[in-house]
Amino acid sequence: MGPEEHGGHCELIFDGLEIPDSDRLMGVGEGMKAVQIRLGIARLTHCMRWLGLSKEVSMAKIAVADCLHKAVDTAIQLLGAKGYSKDTIL
Repeated sequence: MGPEEHGGHCELIFDGLEIPDSDRLMGVGEGMKAVQIRLGIARLTHCMRWLGLSKEVSMAKIAVADCLHKAVDTAIQLLGAKGYSKDTIL
């Protein structure tokens, strides 16, 4: 709804970043491997839900998101311009 709402994922670009060997958590080139190991499990879990193993979970996510959206939208509408300002948490 405003410029501070970027939505989705962001991309970070580091130009000329150098990290001293003493500050590295793993060896050079090992970070992506560690990330992929974690993401593989998460992707598998999502696929199981999408294929119908956790149908009720998907239904609940949609119902809760819709309810939350309606509640916040109503609150913003009731407060008018103040609902859209930074004066409220809405």
